Amino acid sequence: MLSQTSRRGAVALATLFASAGCAVSFDGYTLDERAAAGSAGAGTGVAGRGGAATGGGSAGATLAGKGGAAGTAGTGGLGGTSGNAGASGGSGGSPAGSAGATMGGGAGAGGAGAGGAGAGGAGAGGAGTAGAGGAGAGGAGTAGAGGAGAGGAGTAGAGGAGAGGAGAGGAGTAGAGGAGAGGDAGAGGAGAGGAAGGPLCPTNLAGPELLAVETSSGKTYCIDATEVLQIHYKAFLDSNEGTNTRAGCGSNATFAPSNVDGGSGCDPTDFTPTTKAKYPVRCVDWCDADAYCRWTGKRLCGAVGGGDVPVASFADASVSQWFNACSAKGAQRYPYSDTFSDIACNTLLGMSNTASAGFYSTCEGSVPGLFDMSGNVGEWEDSCTGTGAPFDKCSVRGGDFNSTNTQAPSAACDSAKDGASATASYKERRDYAAQAIGFRCCFDP
Repeated sequence: MLSQTSRRGAVALATLFASAGCAVSFDGYTLDERAAAGSAGAGTGVAGRGGAATGGGSAGATLAGKGGAAGTAGTGGLGGTSGNAGASGGSGGSPAGSAGATMGGGAGAGGAGAGGAGAGGAGAGGAGTAGAGGAGAGGAGTAGAGGAGAGGAGTAGAGGAGAGGAGAGGAGTAGAGGAGAGGDAGAGGAGAGGAAGGPLCPTNLAGPELLAVETSSGKTYCIDATEVLQIHYKAFLDSNEGTNTRAGCGSNATFAPSNVDGGSGCDPTDFTPTTKAKYPVRCVDWCDADAYCRWTGKRLCGAVGGGDVPVASFADASVSQWFNACSAKGAQRYPYSDTFSDIACNTLLGMSNTASAGFYSTCEGSVPGLFDMSGNVGEWEDSCTGTGAPFDKCSVRGGDFNSTNTQAPSAACDSAKDGASATASYKERRDYAAQAIGFRCCFDP
């Protein structure tokens, strides 16, 4: 493309030869004059490949005719963008002139032909029309495919914006793929963002907030962000839910947390929701946990897609909802990384008792906001050795405040101590309640 200096040089040289009626070439850019029915050179244009036809000059400018009526510009090279009125090269302002097929002629209501812009486009105030790739210099220019009117209200054609997009001061409109400066986006522009869909996990169920978790196969389910807290469990007890009719739970006479030690460490101070509202509920057996989750509209975490987890699949992230969430789809041994930290969660070197939910901000799982899947209290899972007796053994996951990494059941997601292969999850009787066992729930969208 010619620089502005080059254009001016070309125009000056063209002026020297204008009276002789000859064509002069500068690096492939041709200045040509065609006399038509008009007077004094009406229609002299300056064009170049990729360059600009210079100026929208007034009558008598260097490369312009003096505005003979009915003057017609000759054909020429490709026109570029138009210059301002009064600059070298352009057309006079006679009312009845018209542009040729490629070069812009000097005339009032003239238009650019296909492939080039008229030098100066429209005359003073006239309505210029650009052809494919060209532009009218003044007035209400209209761009063809790829072009834009340089002045007035230009309209971009299909394929891209022309020089300057919208005409100066006018409202440009982009065609397919292009945009006039300040104009509206046409086809191919970015549309406004669509409305977001509703939440995957319900927000109106009792208990902790639910978080969406995905398996490696792309299946999605929801899991409680924390262990079920004492304040949550109190609401369940206040509802007088009754008894759990789940197989193996027929003898479960009450859902109240155990306050009898019996070797489990439970005592009346373990459930004090008025003072420990945000601490995990504990001293509940498997049937209590299962009944609570059902009461909320969720279920005790079990198999992905529904049902219980076969005991042999306790460390299979494609099967166990709990293990998948704890281990980041089976990629790591602990919820926070693949390496044990004795201060990341409430384990053996922690508080020697339960901590409030989320107190250990470093004990966050594979999903942001998922806390305490290692340590604090062990968590019942819907994975038992039988389906019909109180003495069936059911999995307890994640370790508790007494756990470490060197002794099984450990604080690891698979319950195995470091350096050992997991052969089975830690299990307790379905009717067992202990000071270090609580639970969380899951939900299937």
